Amino acid sequence: MVKEKRVKAHDGDEGRENRHASPRRIVSHPKGYVYTLEVLLAVSIVFLTMVFAFKVPEFSSDATVPSLKDAGEEALRTLDERGTLRSILLGNDEQALYGNLSALLPTNAAFAAAICTPGCAEPPLPEKRTVVVVRYYIAGDNEHSDPAAARIWLWPEV
Repeated sequence: MVKEKRVKAHDGDEGRENRHASPRRIVSHPKGYVYTLEVLLAVSIVFLTMVFAFKVPEFSSDATVPSLKDAGEEALRTLDERGTLRSILLGNDEQALYGNLSALLPTNAAFAAAICTPGCAEPPLPEKRTVVVVRYYIAGDNEHSDPAAARIWLWPEV
């Protein structure tokens, strides 16, 4: 059971207690403001700590590696869908492969390409750089029974 606190009335009626009298107004102390400022400062520090702790890291230059791989696969797939990749690979025309790829690959990517029937030599590649290799195989046809593959080495240009 909750006890009701009776407050004395301040209207000159000193002997009687009045339940409906207004409670005395509490005078706030300046220490309350200091505590409020301390709480706001603590909340701000916690918030900033969480922002910096869960911040998304900035990507290094190697972040372009997945996009280079996707660009290389998409370029070879586009050439295959156009029907030009088969004739280039089976005709062993590396100049045509370079020309078509340079038109399809992004300008911020350097690349080397080779036609592999069945093997191919690795071209000179940059040192201390991340290089992505994309391979695309096609089956032979009636005239050429051996399968062929296009291999592209991609790296970001400086």
